[in-house]
Amino acid sequence: MSVDYLVAAVGTARVVLAEIEARIAARVAALVSDGAVLHLGAGGPATAVASALCGHRGLRVHSGPVGDWLVDLDESGALVTGDGPPPVVAGTAMGTDRSTATSTGIRCPATALT
Repeated sequence: MSVDYLVAAVGTARVVLAEIEARIAARVAALVSDGAVLHLGAGGPATAVASALCGHRGLRVHSGPVGDWLVDLDESGALVTGDGPPPVVAGTAMGTDRSTATSTGIRCPATALT
């Protein structure tokens, strides 16, 4: 099979996908109340939902993998503070150095990375 034309549309497709993820994330965030426990996972949809949740307060995360979105939630003040169970219980920190270097340094020292 020969190829006459090759059109690189990956960038455009990613922009459209990010817009769709953001719209879905806004709807999900509207269903999540302050104080909820989240399991988001990794990837674009998880990142979009976490971004939409940055205005929430008192959230906890119980998830296998976590990514840079966890740091975003922490820095926005969305994670629970104070006494009680740790705000984050996770199995694997994935993503850039931003998430893997800070995953055990989330504001609450009781964060559990299992």
